[in-house]
Amino acid sequence: MPPASTEAVNDRQALARQILDVCLNVKSSQLAWECRKRGCEILTTIQQEDLWLRSIIEAPFESLDRLPKHMVAALEKTDVYIYTLGPSRPVPWDKIPKERRKLVTRWFLEDNNFVKAWKKIAKASGVRMLGIEATLATPGTAKALGLDYQAWRRIMFAGCMVDYHAVAEQARRLAKIVGRKGIVHITTPHGTDFRFRLDRRPV
Repeated sequence: MPPASTEAVNDRQALARQILDVCLNVKSSQLAWECRKRGCEILTTIQQEDLWLRSIIEAPFESLDRLPKHMVAALEKTDVYIYTLGPSRPVPWDKIPKERRKLVTRWFLEDNNFVKAWKKIAKASGVRMLGIEATLATPGTAKALGLDYQAWRRIMFAGCMVDYHAVAEQARRLAKIVGRKGIVHITTPHGTDFRFRLDRRPV
């Protein structure tokens, strides 16, 4: 693997500080090193993409639907759980049997034993969790999607670096508006022209 550019290293250092200082308020890779410098004990786990995909396609469903004992033990002793999103290449949906495709997004489809067990332990132990979406921007995925990799990467990292307290405040103000009834019309200088109806749904 070629050495990371100075720009990439600086981005990762800035992202690590953003995650620890702003998002998680932790006072005690670059991310692991920033954690270590603050006196945090670190456990790094890696999900190999080829193994992940083969498990989705072939592994017994029961083995994927339960939270393994070693993960239970680690989670019960964890204060902060930080994970990077992947894979680094587009998911080959055509290779995954239709009835197993929901396993790809089991983290987001919470009606499964794996996530239920994870949430129960995390809630009981007060685990703070954070997913890093910037890692979705990879050269392979950009090429497959027809995107400019550098531009996409900058956008994804910029999104991770925003002041999420300010974003939350804006979201609270918007929630009061979109929880009403009426028609919303959104336009931008880039050509967006989008209309939708509000129906007093809780936000």
